[in-house]
Amino acid sequence: MIALLSTAIAVPLGTAGAIALTRFRFPGRSAAQLLFLSPLLFPTIVVAIGLLILASRLLGGSSIAVIVAGHVALAIPFVVRTVGAVLEGVDRATEEAARVMGANAWRRYSLVVLPQCKSGIMAGTLLAFLVSFDDAVLVLFLRTPSIDTLPLRIYASLEFSPDPGVAAASTILILMAAFVVLISERLLAGRHVVG
Repeated sequence: MIALLSTAIAVPLGTAGAIALTRFRFPGRSAAQLLFLSPLLFPTIVVAIGLLILASRLLGGSSIAVIVAGHVALAIPFVVRTVGAVLEGVDRATEEAARVMGANAWRRYSLVVLPQCKSGIMAGTLLAFLVSFDDAVLVLFLRTPSIDTLPLRIYASLEFSPDPGVAAASTILILMAAFVVLISERLLAGRHVVG
């Protein structure tokens, strides 16, 4: 549930950010790009501790919403990079032709730009889901007694008793990650990643 919510929020935000960074030149563009990609620069434990302190001071503690916000922050850079890579490789003449033919900005982006970056959005969605689903560090710091995720359950099983189910779950996670990487590779074949 947390991975699905995080992905549903991160993909539109990351796609909008990638479009803004590749299609517009504005003051502070470099700072905005750094802001979108900053979760890749910091270790997850730093982000987790920062969110824990922020949630404790402002909200009185952690919740599912805080965990989702953390996973969104971790997932957005992957969406921005994949969608940005696709948009950098797209010929802007089609978008210009739509503008010349009288399409307003909304129609240009919904009927021309978004279909052109569909493969980047799909790859970004897969990566965002995987980042959120596989995260143990952030959830370890921000969890409440009612929140339990698969990576935390695997960690707890390893800590207290050896269980063959852990090996099976770990194998499934590794295969899922390999599958996402292969699909993303196919979707982004021949594209250069922006960054």
